[in-house]
Amino acid sequence: MTGGAGPFVLMGNANLDPDRGEGLRQDMQALLADPRLQDPLPDEPTVAWKTAGPMRVSYALPSAGLRVTAARVWPAAEGQLHRLVALSLAWPPQGPSP
Repeated sequence: MTGGAGPFVLMGNANLDPDRGEGLRQDMQALLADPRLQDPLPDEPTVAWKTAGPMRVSYALPSAGLRVTAARVWPAAEGQLHRLVALSLAWPPQGPSP
């Protein structure tokens, strides 16, 4: 992430919970703490594994200059474990983006 790129949303399925499970949790913690991003759904599980239970592994992280008007994690579709992460953003952005 470099400056000058304009507003953006970093999103995807990292399959990495910042607090539980295997993997480089400290890297996800650092990403979530980055001041260039905002985390509109902290502590919201996005998957319910049969053995490990609910974990947060999918993310939608808008840049700090964007205004989030709504954010939610939808219930899992029938037969699915992962849940859809959805954001509504005010667009166009107001003022300069950091």
